[in-house]
Amino acid sequence: KGQPSSNETVTFVTNKMYDLVWEMLRSEINAYTTKASFWDETTEVTLLGGIVINRGHGDGVPGGEDYYQPLMLKSLTKDGESDIYGDVFGDFPALAAPHRNAKYV
Repeated sequence: KGQPSSNETVTFVTNKMYDLVWEMLRSEINAYTTKASFWDETTEVTLLGGIVINRGHGDGVPGGEDYYQPLMLKSLTKDGESDIYGDVFGDFPALAAPHRNAKYV
């Protein structure tokens, strides 16, 4: 038997899964955007990443509407990457900071 889950445990696992998916996606993006012809017909790629917060669903569980927590918003061009999260979401929760600082390579 394991330990009962806590909000901290769920948050930790959710963030680790987000990081794993982001690394896999970034690898795929790199494979395409580094091709010489990729930017011939593409001027910009916009990436929005985040998680869906489930707010208590099931028998006897009070809950509410699920919502989307954006963690990253980037614009990629042939000249590089721009973090446009602040332009769109302003000073949204610090939860997004580690993900916003992840660089496209």
